Amino acid sequence: SFLRQPFGVPSHHVVPFTAGESNIQTEVSLAGYSVESLDGRFHYSMIVETDDTGNNKVAIDSSMGVSATLTTSEISFESIRGRLKPRSVKVDVTEAIDLGDVNRTFNGSVRFSQARLFLTVKTPGQYPFDLDITLVATSRLTGQSASLSIPPDQRRVFYPQSIVALTEANSEIIPFLNHFTEKLPDEFRLLGNAILNPTYSLGSVTAMDSVRLDLALELPLRISLVGGIARDTVKLGIDADTRRAIEKANNGRFSFEIRNGLPVGLQISMDFLDSERRMVLGLPKAQQPALRIAAAQVDAQGRVALPAFNTLYVDLVDTDVKKLVQSEHLAFSMNIGTAGGGSIPVQLRSSDAVEVRSYATLGYRVNGR
Repeated sequence: SFLRQPFGVPSHHVVPFTAGESNIQTEVSLAGYSVESLDGRFHYSMIVETDDTGNNKVAIDSSMGVSATLTTSEISFESIRGRLKPRSVKVDVTEAIDLGDVNRTFNGSVRFSQARLFLTVKTPGQYPFDLDITLVATSRLTGQSASLSIPPDQRRVFYPQSIVALTEANSEIIPFLNHFTEKLPDEFRLLGNAILNPTYSLGSVTAMDSVRLDLALELPLRISLVGGIARDTVKLGIDADTRRAIEKANNGRFSFEIRNGLPVGLQISMDFLDSERRMVLGLPKAQQPALRIAAAQVDAQGRVALPAFNTLYVDLVDTDVKKLVQSEHLAFSMNIGTAGGGSIPVQLRSSDAVEVRSYATLGYRVNGR
């Protein structure tokens, strides 16, 4: 059963003992040996050789004998090839997802109607296994969590790589994603068991083998969105010469010409902040119309059929211009909603785009002298 590598020579050990000894124990290191067994048992043989007693006479009767017992302990295999009995391995892996500023700057209800989640499992070990695991997603900002089980027909994983695909047809992925009504999940946990070699197959595995799991979420961006709000603050890059030019003006106008090829409508508000981030000017002002950008028209499948053209103006009086000079930061807020008031899902495609042409005009008081 025990063969020394690389030549496959059987293990051979000599254990000396003296007359009268009744119990001898010896340890043998199996490092560098291979173990071969066709029936799952270790096989060994023993030969007893007696020393020459010379002229000394010894008595031997039928009650005397020699026996040996082989036991093993603390065995660590570098590799195994054969049939392993099915066994359960605990899985508990947590992965945090960096969403950047998305959860900080966006609020609203996003509803998905299509999505696919792919779990790619790579294993150098040549035994199949079953994934009896649950995916638990959590939003650490709100404490909301939801779980999604892998359906039975997607659990079997084969060497060297298998892809577990969860869709709206074979799982509850849509309710799973739509459970997060406020903030997107930023932590995923795989919890359960992996059943190694459930088919009692012939295979091999080494001590260096490990299982790698890659999680990918594919969103065709067919969504409905109601009450979405995106907020952020940026620093204004106004140099000293520009500030002096603005300070001399006594009125002005911001103009925006927008071709919206997205199935998403926007309403924008802007707050100009000073160096202490105190608001000095809010646009549009109370008496001015809201800055609304209409969504593109969509067809029955939620795809953009016709872009929307928008022209927006914001007028400034002399006091507004003076406040603009004090501004160091711009805080903006965008209310977002999909076409049709979110009543039907829309599709966002790579060809959809927004084109914006903006410019500002300033008016000056001319000294007639």
